[in-house]
Amino acid sequence: MPEVWTGEIVKRMHLNNISANEIAEEAGVTSAYVSMLLHSKRTPSGAQEMLEKALDTIIKRKEEST
Repeated sequence: MPEVWTGEIVKRMHLNNISANEIAEEAGVTSAYVSMLLHSKRTPSGAQEMLEKALDTIIKRKEEST
């Protein structure tokens, strides 16, 4: 069963039109790894923080460019 926090990240991704590829690029990991994290196939410590930081950075960049 996926972690609760992954649902929040996916929701924010959809609301802000951000792909897993964009998250992966910002976080410096592969999109396959992001998928594993979001589907709770991998649960390393710090994963939530890494994805949230990447997502926040992308959202901020998009807001600044509009």
